[in-house]
Amino acid sequence: MPAAELQIFVEQSRPRALIAEQSFVPTAREVVGPRRVLAFSVGEQWYGPPLAFDTRVDASSPVLILFTSGTTGPPKGATMSHDALIANAAGTVDVLQMTADDEILTITPLFHVAGLNLLTTPALSIGATVTLHRRFDPAPVLAELGRGTVSLLVSPPHMTFE
Repeated sequence: MPAAELQIFVEQSRPRALIAEQSFVPTAREVVGPRRVLAFSVGEQWYGPPLAFDTRVDASSPVLILFTSGTTGPPKGATMSHDALIANAAGTVDVLQMTADDEILTITPLFHVAGLNLLTTPALSIGATVTLHRRFDPAPVLAELGRGTVSLLVSPPHMTFE
């Protein structure tokens, strides 16, 4: 994500800190400043200070902000509560009859509602396996599907396998 695009999100959400993948740290630091960036590396150890969480949370309080696509202007933040995530997960699990034996393949970005809420969060809520792909690339996705263990996948029409 370019720094100018991240700046839009930061201005709207005013985060106290930004958790960034190691390769994204320079851009994140450029936008929010070096002391407000917590870095990590995918598949490896945490590269930041220890995190402490207050587990006494009001279920109606905000848990995350997902940004719209910005088709009619700049992206806008849509705030989601703990209750909303829980209700979405429970409803999805029920409708799709998901179980802990399912294997979910997530090829859409987690900053988008499809990547985070359609299957990933519901699957994690019941202990199903979730495999994340950093970005959409047809060859690795087809290889993953070729293993024959993926039970659910969301693939928007703009993601083509040609």
